[in-house]
Amino acid sequence: MSVDLVALPFAGSHMDPFLALRRRAQECLPGLTSTTLTYPGHGKRISESALTSIPAIAADALDMVLDRQPSGGPRPVVLLGYSMGCLVAYELYFLLRASGIEVPAVLFMASTPPPKVKGIGLEIESDEELLGHCVQYGLISPADFPSPQLRALFLPALRRDIQAVDRYPGSVRGTRVLDPETCVHVFTGRADATVTFADHWRDITVGEPATYEFDGGHFFLNDRRDEVTDAVLSVLSTCHEEIAA
Repeated sequence: MSVDLVALPFAGSHMDPFLALRRRAQECLPGLTSTTLTYPGHGKRISESALTSIPAIAADALDMVLDRQPSGGPRPVVLLGYSMGCLVAYELYFLLRASGIEVPAVLFMASTPPPKVKGIGLEIESDEELLGHCVQYGLISPADFPSPQLRALFLPALRRDIQAVDRYPGSVRGTRVLDPETCVHVFTGRADATVTFADHWRDITVGEPATYEFDGGHFFLNDRRDEVTDAVLSVLSTCHEEIAA
């Protein structure tokens, strides 16, 4: 039986940050398929309006994942979330279970605090405030948006993403515990100023989360791509063998 690896990217993502990882995974694990989901208002869907809440983004993601299911029967799905994508993955996990899709006993969460950590009531009125907030936490480089044209094109989706994370509803924020057989694999950058209370991941799992630290900040994936890929492949290989057995 094949497994579908579904990656959920960070706020403001317009390209596929997991392309190299996914290609290598598909080369090493015959039968594995993969995709990186594109959120409304991002990348090839830039003409659509960006969504304003994590549950809404997860519902949209559910439709895309279900569209990938084969006609012969459900295919297990492995979720890999990065930053904002972890919150989407957390919501999507429960939506998939409710839809009868198997989510194997592994969930990859990278570069974000656990879902229970509350927002700060963030208000971002101007592009300068948005860029300042992102630069402060290493979310972007000041050189990423050198022109007004680029700001007008890409910042609306980034603003909505960041506010969606901050306003993630308290009623669902980390209150649901994952199924007992699900192990969370938490990836963090040692110099990431955005990730606090990483040990609180255990509050939504029955077992102890598996933790991995990489040199680098919030986007350690860019500099430690091979190391991250090796770690993901090690877990996926076991998962893939168990499902195929």
